[in-house]
Amino acid sequence: MTDRLPVGDFVGRSFLPIYLDANATTGQLASVAQAVQDTVALGPLNASSAHSLGDAARRILVNARETAAQVILADDPDNIIFTSSGTEANNLVINGFAAMSKARIACSAVEHLSVIAPCEANGGIVLPVGRDGIVDLSALESFLSSSKDDSPVLVCIQAANSETGVIQPIAEIKEVCAKRDRTWLHVDAAQALGRIPVTAGIANSISASGHKLHGPLGVGMLYISEDLFDVLPVTARGGGQERGFRSGTQNLPGIAGFARALEVRFDDLDGAASSMSSMRNIFERAVVESVPGASVVGASSPRLPNTSNIMFPGNDAMALMARLDEAGVISSNGSACSSMRPVPSRILREMGLSEKEAYSCLRFSVSVQNTPDEIDRAARIVIDEVTRKAAA
Repeated sequence: MTDRLPVGDFVGRSFLPIYLDANATTGQLASVAQAVQDTVALGPLNASSAHSLGDAARRILVNARETAAQVILADDPDNIIFTSSGTEANNLVINGFAAMSKARIACSAVEHLSVIAPCEANGGIVLPVGRDGIVDLSALESFLSSSKDDSPVLVCIQAANSETGVIQPIAEIKEVCAKRDRTWLHVDAAQALGRIPVTAGIANSISASGHKLHGPLGVGMLYISEDLFDVLPVTARGGGQERGFRSGTQNLPGIAGFARALEVRFDDLDGAASSMSSMRNIFERAVVESVPGASVVGASSPRLPNTSNIMFPGNDAMALMARLDEAGVISSNGSACSSMRPVPSRILREMGLSEKEAYSCLRFSVSVQNTPDEIDRAARIVIDEVTRKAAA
């Protein structure tokens, strides 16, 4: 692809591995890297400075905010807050909300740790999900009905899961939340933005991360609706940047690169999603048809077009992942934030899988930088490695 950065040997090896771990991070587009470099070349930029370079920095911020607002159909670009990551964006909302008097918070059991950890730390409750990975709406309704009328309530539900790709019924969840006054919905869209439609109207706040759609590492965004702006306490105090919610000098090169990544992806979101879906389906079909007992976790639910979590009964996922790595396929046994830990996936266990089943699952997540030829080769490698182990 013309927008793919050249990469040399991987850790001294003579091959470039087939990278199927896009849900952890994606390769930066060449045009994104150029946008970052062009911004750096402008000189020392601080949008809080009152001179000409400060003016240049503010123009970059304005343009980036307008781009981000446009892709999620937000009416006001000033409702976009730039952050260092999706994790920071989630924490700004949850920790801020927790500072409100009588606040109550709930999240689903399959949230990213950057949601579930601050939720639990602030006394929130965790809503169960079914074996299909979908949040239990009756449990959400019970939680809301048990909350006192004067209690502000924050419900945190991800748009899509990083490990299984399962998409939550956000429209239905929003309807449930709308039945109760003083209830706000926060959606973590880090995995969803750029893979499925994500619009400002789905929630009161939405978080996203640049490196999930070929932007730079270290930059994210947070959409906050005006009604939430009016009540959400500020927890990161300082110079008042980003409407006071994220004080600190903005990462202008990263923000410019993020904006460019958004422009590229949303120039043809349908085409990108279709390409990823086609490769994902070809890969899944080849592996499941050729490996006895293999099955796709969450296959009965709507899923992201790029994500496959496949169970290989009788295989240890960590050992299989290592063998695939050596053979030239990069995969994952869970979220990048926790996959280094030798424990079964929390997400899969919450979906009802046994410890043994969870230990046998690997995630494969494609991106637009993959090619059909890579997917064919990756499927053959996976099939060979699993069947070789079975025959041993």
